[in-house]
Amino acid sequence: VYVADTADNNVKVISTATNTVTATVAVGSTPIGLAITPDGTKVYVANYGANSVSIITTSSNTVSGPIGVGVQPYGIAVSPDGSRVYVTNYNNGGPPAPDSTVSVISTSSNTVTSTVSVHKNPWGVAFNPSGTRAYVSNSGSDLVSIINNSVTPPVEIGTIAISNTPAGLAVNADGSQLYVARNGAPSVDVVNTATNAIVTTITVGSNAAGLAVSPDGGRLYVANNGGTTMSVVDTATNAVLSTVALGYAPWGVAVTPDGTRVYTSDDNNDKVSVISTGWQVPASQVPLAAMQQAAVPAGTQAADCAAFVPTDADWPALAHLHAAGWSVSYAQWPNDQKGGWVCTRQPYWTGAGWSVH
Repeated sequence: VYVADTADNNVKVISTATNTVTATVAVGSTPIGLAITPDGTKVYVANYGANSVSIITTSSNTVSGPIGVGVQPYGIAVSPDGSRVYVTNYNNGGPPAPDSTVSVISTSSNTVTSTVSVHKNPWGVAFNPSGTRAYVSNSGSDLVSIINNSVTPPVEIGTIAISNTPAGLAVNADGSQLYVARNGAPSVDVVNTATNAIVTTITVGSNAAGLAVSPDGGRLYVANNGGTTMSVVDTATNAVLSTVALGYAPWGVAVTPDGTRVYTSDDNNDKVSVISTGWQVPASQVPLAAMQQAAVPAGTQAADCAAFVPTDADWPALAHLHAAGWSVSYAQWPNDQKGGWVCTRQPYWTGAGWSVH
């Protein structure tokens, strides 16, 4: 995991195996945005105070560049095919044009090959999974730009009106929905990318900022910068499943490739929170009636348990925690001292949260 240390002009490298800082990499002034290439070999760093982008080679943590971009580079993203890097140039206090731009970097040459004009104070940037479109949140104009990335040079082809300071962006797994954090409100707008219309608004915590979608597309994680929480959203229903307590003012959010952990940068306490995705549903949302148990023949395997247990309407509330959850054990009946094999799955309370056995 790579974390921009804005105050110290470096990037911290965290081992996900030990959750400790293993390296500190000096970059340009005021690094704020990070993006890693699809093959994991490079990290591009937007240096807000230096009007530049640094490149970290992940195998050695060495730095190349810098690449000069626009005024106050802020958000950054790599296209799904790894060929382009988009950098939003925030230009706080500057005119709406021509400096409200996106710099487009070719990763083959590490040079700026084109500049896309957008709108006031561009903040976040995200690509759809196919890489044909990029979306840019213009926080100073309450617009999201739609950029055609299939042409050379890329060009803005439309906008979406989003109120209350559009900030972090994320696109779901099939590209059908765009999520836009509204930093001036406790909410995330969900946009249908076929029509570019808002289909629903999700109420989350104060000052929604960073967004990330889980690798399987099932969850949206929202860093609520105005407080101390992260909201966990079910992308199938757009309902908030849980609210996770974090350090103060979480900003950025990232999910490990296997989806088992979420990392948030906590802006006001110089820490990174690590969340295990198995502990996201509070006790109030898990029905105790979900325990299921049935006597089964000797030799039954856990994979066969479902054939012996009737469907329970309460169980789907737990299904997202673990795909199976069945165990087979030998139990002694208290009334007659006899025993037998049983299939069981049940939520148990631990100090950290619910687990499924």
